[in-house]
Amino acid sequence: MSDFGFVYVLTNEYMPDLVKIGCTERSPAARADELSKPSGVPAPFVVRCYIEVREFQAVEKALHKWLNALRINPSREFFEDALLDAVRWMFWHPQRVSFTDCTIPFDEPIEVALGVSSLYQLDNPWHPQAEASTQAQAPVSGSMVAPSDCPWSCASTEGSDA
Repeated sequence: MSDFGFVYVLTNEYMPDLVKIGCTERSPAARADELSKPSGVPAPFVVRCYIEVREFQAVEKALHKWLNALRINPSREFFEDALLDAVRWMFWHPQRVSFTDCTIPFDEPIEVALGVSSLYQLDNPWHPQAEASTQAQAPVSGSMVAPSDCPWSCASTEGSDA
């Protein structure tokens, strides 16, 4: 098994408020195709974005832990109203090798489609170098709490994320 892999965010048009966050050593598109094949899935999953990162399974667990308040089932990788938070977390992850913004099915970049044009700006509070008073904190019930901690504070993989 390789140290390098991908952490991805998938959406499905029939599950508009949910995102699936997972990891794979293979292509995120191949994983989305694989997940879309069962007859219980009404429409194919769409890859929204992904990062390539070392220790991808630990990074996935850290993202799951960070978004835990939005998780709909402890034994599933689905999160409610978490697309923007997941994309921001992944974009600003300090150890990512690459970030890929998949704009399918949108004709514009994801930050425009979601109305967050400041997503990639360096003065964004999600930037790991932002002042502590402006850094983003884990979401609670679909909204951001008062910023005080860097999102990377829960990058530890200690404990179980269920």
